[in-house]
Amino acid sequence: MKKSSTVSLVECGKYRSYAARFAAKEAIYKALSPFIKDEYNYTDYEVIKNEKGKPIAKFNGKLAEIKEIKDIKYHDLSLSHEGDYAIATYVAEI
Repeated sequence: MKKSSTVSLVECGKYRSYAARFAAKEAIYKALSPFIKDEYNYTDYEVIKNEKGKPIAKFNGKLAEIKEIKDIKYHDLSLSHEGDYAIATYVAEI
């Protein structure tokens, strides 16, 4: 019996969502890299949804202890994906 190599639309949506979240982690890292140096672990921050479903950055572990990150006044995260592409933008006011 021949296996199908097709992927369902549900699976495609799941992978696109993963790609957008990965892009978000990269955007967060790049925005905060002047402050975090080698002091972080990739699991020290995550992308979660607030009560309205909007993606937000949550800092844990060593990363949450860095003074500049504790002093963030405002931050915003935006995710998007279309076709084969995913993008994320992270802005923080420190």
